Amino acid sequence: MTLDSSRFHGGLLSTARITGGLSRSDLAKRIGKSARDLLRYESGREVPDEATVQRLATELRVSPYCFYDPLVIVSEDGVEVLRAPGESEDDFHERFMAASPPLTDEARAAIRLAGDEYWERERDRRLQA
Repeated sequence: MTLDSSRFHGGLLSTARITGGLSRSDLAKRIGKSARDLLRYESGREVPDEATVQRLATELRVSPYCFYDPLVIVSEDGVEVLRAPGESEDDFHERFMAASPPLTDEARAAIRLAGDEYWERERDRRLQA
């Protein structure tokens, strides 16, 4: 499974680092990066590559998926399905479709639209906070 870099959330990395009791410079040294690189990741100005995410997760003793926002998609019958943080959209839809009864093309389009609308609302909520 590939990590979806568009869902990386630097604030979650910062929280994991602080919870783990590490300074930015200590964690940066452990993963072979500079404190400035880590600041860019935490502030959202830059997204780390997958290898760096794996090193961060290892050093912080967390799943690499904990740095990514989840996605909730609502099916046409109202069932909410949680996409794992970091799970790529293609992997999620493949898993979702395999576990669901056959859907029409219109239903598939509605599911994708529901996910897009969710993230638009979430983005607006965060901007207002």
